[in-house]
Amino acid sequence: MKQKYMSFLAILLVVCLALTGCGSISKSQPSKAQESSESNDSREASAGAVEDGLGSGRYLVYATNEDASAIYKGVCTLDLDSKTDEQKVNTLINCLEKPEDMDFDGQKEKPEDPVSILPDNLIRSAELKVQEAATPYSESKKVLDVYVNETVYDKLSTNQKLVLRTGFSQTVFQLDICSAICFLAAGKAANQQPLDTVTAYDRMIINQYNEDFYTDAVKVTLYFASADGKNLVPEDRVLNLSMTKPLPYAIVEALIEGPEEKGHLSTLPSGSQINDVVMEDGICYVDMNDAFQLNHSGGELEEKLTIYSIVDSLASVNGFEYCQILIDGKRVPLYKTSLKIDQFLEPDLTLIQDENSASSE
Repeated sequence: MKQKYMSFLAILLVVCLALTGCGSISKSQPSKAQESSESNDSREASAGAVEDGLGSGRYLVYATNEDASAIYKGVCTLDLDSKTDEQKVNTLINCLEKPEDMDFDGQKEKPEDPVSILPDNLIRSAELKVQEAATPYSESKKVLDVYVNETVYDKLSTNQKLVLRTGFSQTVFQLDICSAICFLAAGKAANQQPLDTVTAYDRMIINQYNEDFYTDAVKVTLYFASADGKNLVPEDRVLNLSMTKPLPYAIVEALIEGPEEKGHLSTLPSGSQINDVVMEDGICYVDMNDAFQLNHSGGELEEKLTIYSIVDSLASVNGFEYCQILIDGKRVPLYKTSLKIDQFLEPDLTLIQDENSASSE
């Protein structure tokens, strides 16, 4: 009887701790991309209120300076428990518009005259919408449509757009209520192209106190061909990123540049160039020029090494599930002579050689 009583007390304690730890975090389930991001200590977390050790009801918000050459992290204390998701977003937008009310105590550097990352009269409204799955391999998702005054938006400098993109997305994503943010022109047709889009897959970078606050360096594993051309071998690399060069793009770019380690061979044919690299719904679309296909020598194994050096290297990107290779924006049945690439491709770890075991043979 005593043992059962102690077991009951232990379970009750665990439940109480779980409930008190929830605070004001949204009850919606995190996406796979966010789960992966929060498990990687080298990445800036979306859920800032938890990751930065802030108390319940305290949210990270961001401000800039007069020429938008820096971004500053502040805190707002809010009670969002009883609000709808859209009301939560609008409450945070109100905070972003009033940097004078932000708490910068405890930050490495406090701005003397903080400036809002949201220029006057920029945001007209914000609406959460459900976007249906784009493919059978993906799921429907919630997207935050932010309608802006296009005239004001067009007058923003490059730096102003960067601090807007970075600070706004960091602030909203900590609510964990959407997987993408689309900036749209207010008053235009519903099927318009967004002025800008930020997704949970994008690398959000904030090095706060220098002009390169939107750059960062990330360690990744790339795959090149072994010396005998029979396998893929790993090569650790540090890639420099920016808001205009996200991680998936930088990975493919590094593969084109080729290996740095002795005994590793390039897998991509000469003349290969990137048209675009886009991550959406867990699928990374890699659009290459025609030289990527035309200049390849062909052969079943050689084609596999080329394609899967890309796919396996991209597997380290948050939220990655599949890769779709395109040639000048189009699906093609075969890469060169035998390998089918008109389908979504998963990583193939069987091609990767363990260099430690290989060196011991």
